[in-house]
Amino acid sequence: MDRAFRKLGIKTITPLERLSYMGERTMGALTYHPAKFQQSDNLSALQLSLLAEKAQQVLTGTNEEIFPELQLLGGSSGGARPKVIVGLNKENNVISGLDDLPSDYEHYLVKFPQNQDLEDAGAIEYVYSLMAKQAGIFLPKTRLIQKQQRYFAIKRFDREGNQRIHTHTLAGLIHADHRIPSCDYDTYLQVTQILTEQQVAIKQAFKRMLFNIIAHNRDDHVKNFSFMFNKQWQLAPAYDLMPTTGIAGEHTMSINGEGKHPQLKDLKILAEKYNVSDLSAMIEQVKEAVSQWSNLAKQYEIKPRIIQAIQKDYLKGNLS
Repeated sequence: MDRAFRKLGIKTITPLERLSYMGERTMGALTYHPAKFQQSDNLSALQLSLLAEKAQQVLTGTNEEIFPELQLLGGSSGGARPKVIVGLNKENNVISGLDDLPSDYEHYLVKFPQNQDLEDAGAIEYVYSLMAKQAGIFLPKTRLIQKQQRYFAIKRFDREGNQRIHTHTLAGLIHADHRIPSCDYDTYLQVTQILTEQQVAIKQAFKRMLFNIIAHNRDDHVKNFSFMFNKQWQLAPAYDLMPTTGIAGEHTMSINGEGKHPQLKDLKILAEKYNVSDLSAMIEQVKEAVSQWSNLAKQYEIKPRIIQAIQKDYLKGNLS
C-alpha cells in the first residue's frame, strides 16, 4: 500500500486515503467509497508460486516494482505473513477472490512463508488446524496446497457464498493495540459474554485459550480473535494457530495476569468467574488433540527434524 502511494507521489498518507485504497477489497462487510485504486481484475487463473515470489521480493526490499496482482489481492487481511485473497475450487485452481465467484469456487485466504517463519510453515499451520478441530475448536475449512511450495489456505468466514458478513476483531471492538501486550484473556471472555450472551460461546473462547497455552501459540494478540454479526453477535471461527514464542517468551494476551507460565490455578479462577464447570475435561480434550502432533506431522510429510524441534521447543508439557 505504501509503495502504491509513493508511486503516486503521496508522502503523507491519512487514514481516509488508506480506506479509499481498500475500497471494496476488504474483509468483513464494510466497503469504502470513492475508491482510489482499481478494485477488481478478471477471473483469470493465477499462479500461487509467482505471487509468493513477488511477496518475498516486497518483504526483502529487492524489488521496488509493484506487482499488480499482489497489490490487488493482498486485500486488508493484514498480519505478519504475506497472504492473498483468492477463489479456490476443488482442484485448487486459483482465481481472483475480489469479486463474486462462480458457483464451483469458494472464497479463501492463502498464506505465503516469510524468512522469520518456521520451515514448512504452511504444513505446520495445517496440522495445527487439524489438532484444533480435534480439540473441539471451530475453524473454517482448511487446505494444504501443494504447488512449487506448500501453502496453507483457510476458507474466509466473512463470506457466505458471495454474501459479505460483518466481522470485527477484538482489537477493533475494544480499541486495543495488537502490536503490544495490551489485554488479558479475562477481557476476551468478558467481551464474548457481553456480545453473545451464550455460555456455549464462552466455553468455546475458553477452549481457544487452552489450546493456545497447550499448543504454545503465544502470538495470541487481540487481532487474532474476531466476532461476527449476522442478526446477532457470535464468535468468529478460530484462525492463526501456530507454535510461536511470543514477545520475550510470553503470551501476548496474559492468563489471569500471567504471560510466561500460566498455571492451573489461573485457569480455575477464570473458569469459576465464567461458570466453566468442566475445566478438567476440556484440558484433557485439548491435550489429547495436541498429542497428535508427531503422528499428523509425519502423515503430512513434515521433516523429522522439524517435528522433533517443535515437540522439544514448543510442546514440552504445558499445564502438566
